[in-house]
Amino acid sequence: ERANVDVIDILGYINNFVEHDGIKTILICNEKELATKFKNTNVEMKSLIATYILDKEGVFKKTNKEAKNTPIANLIDDKMVEIFDSANAYERIKEKLIGETFEYIPEYAYILSGMIMKYSYNERLSDFLKRNNSLIISAFKKSNTRNLRILKHALNDFEKIFDSTLEKYPDVTNDILKTMLTFTVAISFEIKAGNISKERLKDITNNDEYNSILFTSQIINDKNQFYLREFDNKYFLNLKNKYRFFKFIEIYVRTRYFDEKVFREDMDVATQSQFIQIQEESKKYLKLLNGEYYKVSDFDFEILWKQSIEEVKNGLVNFKDYLKLFAIYKYFININLIDVNVSELKQAFILGMQIAANNNVKQIYENDESKLDEAEWKNNKDEDVEEIKEKYIKTRHMVIEEEASRRAVEVFKLLPDDISEFYRKMMNDYKDLPVFSRYDVDSLYERLELTPNYDLHNIINLLNVRYTDKPELLSADIKNLNRLVEVIKQHNEEKLKEGSKTIKIVLFENIIDAIKKLNRLNNKNIKNESENA
Repeated sequence: ERANVDVIDILGYINNFVEHDGIKTILICNEKELATKFKNTNVEMKSLIATYILDKEGVFKKTNKEAKNTPIANLIDDKMVEIFDSANAYERIKEKLIGETFEYIPEYAYILSGMIMKYSYNERLSDFLKRNNSLIISAFKKSNTRNLRILKHALNDFEKIFDSTLEKYPDVTNDILKTMLTFTVAISFEIKAGNISKERLKDITNNDEYNSILFTSQIINDKNQFYLREFDNKYFLNLKNKYRFFKFIEIYVRTRYFDEKVFREDMDVATQSQFIQIQEESKKYLKLLNGEYYKVSDFDFEILWKQSIEEVKNGLVNFKDYLKLFAIYKYFININLIDVNVSELKQAFILGMQIAANNNVKQIYENDESKLDEAEWKNNKDEDVEEIKEKYIKTRHMVIEEEASRRAVEVFKLLPDDISEFYRKMMNDYKDLPVFSRYDVDSLYERLELTPNYDLHNIINLLNVRYTDKPELLSADIKNLNRLVEVIKQHNEEKLKEGSKTIKIVLFENIIDAIKKLNRLNNKNIKNESENA
């Protein structure tokens, strides 16, 4: 099937060996590929004949039910198979030419042992692979391919991953390493065998997003993410380790580039997650959130969901989990799995959210995880879930605004005496806090007036950088920034009445221009959001 010669010609040539020369001959081939090769010869002519016959049979008429429910391309394909496969030349010649057929079924455990022997120079890796050969074979079989070449490449990739991990994280647990091995094999087959498009996996940024899509897509019935649930069920079914998506491995397999920065980010979180997982296992609600509730008995489930509501009321649930957890409870109610008053349930969640938000202020404003992904919830049709979603957004905004008020007083006090610390806090500690929205504009102008010209120029650059790719932050700050424009204009006019234009006045005019550009950007963001909606 790999020869660049017509298969009939090759078989005719071999027939001379058998019939005329009496030479015993062994043929090695992939019969499935041969069938495909036959099917794909003279496709245009076969397609025309199939179309002609279908037309004569009246299949394309509007009244034909089969044509209405089946794509035309599929109808033509099926007819081609019906007409031409029954007269498959290969099958006819095989019957006359070939006496015995033996199917090659490889012994994968034996082959894998040979692959692992290649790494005997790397004792730690070789020992690890030997101890986990059943895990490799399991992932290989679940891929539904028989491509040993991809498996070989996956193990080569894992050598780099394994050595780098042990070098930088010598205390990494065996469970994490085993998950990394499974993920490397799985992602290699899914990308290289074309089971899942590269772009879909490329769009997932980290393990948290992976887990979030997995579970919420199931609850809100997001069919666009079905491929990911299928991938997870195929390779990680019943795996307790919550950290199972390694972005740096996905990048490495897909692009051949080992991104050290992403590697550090992944492994820092993965190693920490082991300790966090042990601490959080005592929290009952997590069994509902990660879908483990179906493993418990009916009696234990009754206790579990009631205990979880108590955790909800007392603010013991992570703030970012409140909306997802409510969606799960509403799902239980809708399928009559639990009996609870929806109004009381909503009050418990609203109260718990406020407590959790107040107890985790820093976590909320420093971590984008608490920011709601509107796209993830756009298919939601449940009014109660929508109500809790709105409360979630308002609670988050309220906490951020209150924190911004407190931090604004702190950070603007640094002007003009400690300008370097002001820059540091604005670009790092408070880069996502709307501090401009919560500070008195007249007081801000007075501090800017005392700021040296050079530093005032740098503040213009700070404004431009601060709002890049942050429409939510810009939307929060823009109102007060516009008020600052009015205050600056008023003071500039008074100064010009008293004397000639100075560099300070010019710099203030530049600040006005910078804010006007931000205004245009904000209006553009609002327009885009409106169009998307």
